This record gives sequence, structure tokens and C-alpha cells, in this order.
Amino acid sequence: MNRVAVFVDDEGFSRSGFDAFGSLPSRGPPPALDPAAVACALLAGAGGRRALEALRVYCAVPDGRVDEPAFADALRAMERWSAAGAVVVRRPVGAAGCRCAPGQKGLAVALAIDLVSMAWRDEYDVAIVCSCDQDLEPAVKAVLDQTWKTVEVAAWRNPARPRCRLTVPEERVRCHWLDGVVYDRCVCDRCVCDRCTGAGR
Repeated sequence: MNRVAVFVDDEGFSRSGFDAFGSLPSRGPPPALDPAAVACALLAGAGGRRALEALRVYCAVPDGRVDEPAFADALRAMERWSAAGAVVVRRPVGAAGCRCAPGQKGLAVALAIDLVSMAWRDEYDVAIVCSCDQDLEPAVKAVLDQTWKTVEVAAWRNPARPRCRLTVPEERVRCHWLDGVVYDRCVCDRCVCDRCTGAGR
């Protein structure tokens, strides 16, 4: 039985899913995904050979002083994710007009550090990174080069639209291509497995 850790870049993975399957053009942010449902979809075809050991979600939080409804929505979502067993790592969204986007960059750094440090602490056998952010490439390569752990990635695939996935040059990294059925299930929070419904706890 392989222990699996799933790392979800909340905003980036939601955006790439919406770009693949959402209705365009659109105004405002894409709908948030349910990370527990994403993890369930990733393990669904493992035939019992894999078990979810850790689920970590990296989330940018709006400034409640600027957008109170969005801030409240983000808090409610994070509470649901935590109740489903996820560890939520959050950073405040950068100030308007700031090109460095400190919140997003901070989340990418946090994900990269967790990916490497958890490998060294032997907290997983297989990591699945749900992100298209190429800034994560050095962290993935470090795990592959310096440990015996396996790193895989997840991405959305719509034959009618361009694909986006995290790649690592000179490394064969498996990609879990997720389709529109999975996207709809994750957006609508309709996952009915034991983990998501609580029946398995």
C-alpha cells in the first residue's frame, strides 16, 4: 500500500479547470474546487494499492477589509476542507497593483517546501501535485533526484482546448489527466465516497 500525499494549488488548479471546462467568457474568479473530491478522483483507479495519507491545500485569502463577502466565503470553504481532513495553508492576497503577488508566490514557496520536507521526513511514498505552476519544477526535481519518492502531477484535459500541466525537463513525470466529469463533480461538491461523506471516519 503506497501512502499518497496530494498537494492542491487552490486558485491555480481551479483556474486551469475553469479554463478547460468553464463557460467563456466569464467575469470574476472561477468556482472553487472541493480538494477532497479531487483527491478521491486521483485515487479512484488505484485498485486499493494507494491510500490517501495527506491532503494539503494552498489557498489565497482575500482581505476582509476590502472584500468582506469574499473573505467570508474563503473562510467557510477552508472550514469545509479542514473538516474533510485537509491541512489548509493560507496566505493573504497581495495588495492591489502589486506586481510581485506576494500571496500567490508565498503559496508556491510553501507548497515547494512541504513537498521536499515531507519527502525527507518519509511522510509519503507518492506525491501528486495539482498545479500548473512551473515554479514548482525545482522542488519536484529535488524530490526525484534526492529521494526514492515518486512525484506525479494532475491537470485538466479538454480535447477542444489547450492543455496546461507542470513539466520537469529530463524527467518522466506521470500526469493524471482529469476530464470534465471529474471537474463537474468537484465543483458541485457531489463526491459520495466514504472519505468525503464521513462514513469512513
